[in-house]
Amino acid sequence: VTVNNLMGDGGSMKAGRDYYTFGSGRITGSSDWADNPSTHSGVWYSHDMGGMNMNFAMLNQDEGENGAEGDDMLYTFSMDYSLDTGALGTINMTPYAIRAEEANSQNWKGAHLSGSIMGFGYDAEYTQYDRADSDDSGTAWAIATSIELDVLSSLPGISNGGVDISRSSADSEFRTLNPITHGVGGFADYSKGGAWDNGADITTIGLNFSPAEGWGGRIGHNDVDVDGTGDYTETDISLNHDFNGNVAGWFGYAMVNPADGGEDEVTFWTTLSVSF
Repeated sequence: VTVNNLMGDGGSMKAGRDYYTFGSGRITGSSDWADNPSTHSGVWYSHDMGGMNMNFAMLNQDEGENGAEGDDMLYTFSMDYSLDTGALGTINMTPYAIRAEEANSQNWKGAHLSGSIMGFGYDAEYTQYDRADSDDSGTAWAIATSIELDVLSSLPGISNGGVDISRSSADSEFRTLNPITHGVGGFADYSKGGAWDNGADITTIGLNFSPAEGWGGRIGHNDVDVDGTGDYTETDISLNHDFNGNVAGWFGYAMVNPADGGEDEVTFWTTLSVSF
């Protein structure tokens, strides 16, 4: 159930059970790629406060679609604000706080920044973590940028292109709840617990290009180091195209190379979507 202006304050409230991704999804989120997408029962509230958008949620922490209910609660709070800095462009800022109340309560306090400067798009996040019943604490961060490369247009068959670079890192004591995992460390998802789980360090470099009219492509390289899981590199190549306006296709190749000398794993994938 969604209600607007219920208390005459102009805010919007939703109550019920729903999929839920908070912020970037590095701490808690829902992904249909997983076997058990995360859903929560509770109340969501948002309010635009003169250019600052406030978001609050009070949720049952049990995840999955198994109908299980419990007493553990998850609270999230954030403020969205855009700051016009003139020469530095517009900076979008979102400070946030998350509290998971359970037998051993966990807390996260962080902020997310995004914007663009002189043609460079950027996205950054920093979070501090602590646990109520122990000295476990840690920090995690992530940063990404994208750059348009006009020089690629001079290559035969290439109409435009760009580079995207990202880096994420977390202390070994840092913990997440149910983060989004698909695509974090490449198509194969060998990162398992997401960008910030098990002291992960992930670097990704991607080259985006248009090889022909109506076609898009990307070549990506992922370097992943996860405590207790093992290091690996992954190379991804993908192409996409719209056929006759109502059929879209994606075609890809992924090769995972374990750092321990294990056998490489290769995946070829294709997806098609049809509009009726």
